Amino acid sequence: MDASLIVEAYNRQVSVDPSRSSLYLQSLKAIGTLRGGQDWEIIDHAAQVAYAEGKYTDDDVKEAYKYFGLWYDDPNITEDTIVGKFYAYLSSSSHETEARQQLWRIGDSRGSERIKAASEDRKSHQQLSGTFSILIIAMNRRVHCRASPSLPGS
Repeated sequence: MDASLIVEAYNRQVSVDPSRSSLYLQSLKAIGTLRGGQDWEIIDHAAQVAYAEGKYTDDDVKEAYKYFGLWYDDPNITEDTIVGKFYAYLSSSSHETEARQQLWRIGDSRGSERIKAASEDRKSHQQLSGTFSILIIAMNRRVHCRASPSLPGS
């Protein structure tokens, strides 16, 4: 099979089943390695395009966890632990761009908006919702205090 047909099949499969794109990209890279030569160049180019679009392999996710000294298959790992490790790493490293990319991969693979938000240095919808609720409570208290009649002697 021609390498360009392999790349076309990869692209179609990703468009049909994007939730498994990490597995498909990993397979595409393995096929390129096995084929070598000019086929490898064509397939590697397609893999680099996929990376530029934000895609990653299952192995990349495992490496992202290792990057922060975590185990990807640890059932007890929480979002707080992951985000905490990220901020600890940022405070002691000059590799901010790579750390953010690694964290984004973890967040995306877990379907965690909060982790992805931390990687992009923004607040998640959940955090914004909590902040908005606090603002509403504070505004209601202010309005309530202003609307209360003054007590004599105060």
